[in-house]
Amino acid sequence: MEAGSFTADFLKQNHDLYSAATNHSFIASIRDGSIDAQNFKLWMEQDYHFVREFVRFVASVLVKMPRDSPECDVDIILGGITALESEITWFRKEANFWQIFLERVTLLQPNKDYCAFLKQLEGSDTPFTVAISAFWLIELVYCVSFMSCLEKDAKTPFELISTVKRWGSPEFHDYTLKLMKLVDKALENASKDEQKQAHEGSSTRFPYLWSLNPVFTSTQVMSADLQNEGLCAGFGAGA
Repeated sequence: MEAGSFTADFLKQNHDLYSAATNHSFIASIRDGSIDAQNFKLWMEQDYHFVREFVRFVASVLVKMPRDSPECDVDIILGGITALESEITWFRKEANFWQIFLERVTLLQPNKDYCAFLKQLEGSDTPFTVAISAFWLIELVYCVSFMSCLEKDAKTPFELISTVKRWGSPEFHDYTLKLMKLVDKALENASKDEQKQAHEGSSTRFPYLWSLNPVFTSTQVMSADLQNEGLCAGFGAGA
């Protein structure tokens, strides 16, 4: 990340939001090993439906991409769509293992609000520079969050290691770097008006991507109810 670039400046200006998002209490509970099986299942349910909506958003990013974009840049977005297709298949397979009935899931309000926000970004009034920036940020938060659960001092439950590696892998981290470079490149070539919109987004629209992370927040809300009802059980304790 080059100093003075949009991505570097954005993360610096929004350090507190970025830190809060990547150290969310849900992620912290995985990292310190305190997460229970029911909360993990709640996350699986909500994230599956979020990803289905996210695919539509990423497809809209591709549509907004300038037609004269180099093939290598187009391939980055296409690669994201392909990965999300694989991710949906993975969720369905894991749902069978965890005995989760995805078709019966009800979206919680934080997730509904977040998906509605993505739909706004899909609109024709949102330029490519803003859309690709949002795409980068969403993937970045997921990657950095789950990478922390693979650090040497992490106590991530053995049952969740494969899940954490899916988003905390070096390969996914490399992909976020490709998106970051795409964002900076797009803004370098953008009109002054589009650059202004992207920078204004850093203080108005984009923080929403972090402060209302759908799957983490939804799980946090539901876990409080489950704890009150005594329905939480740790891994290895009747999960």
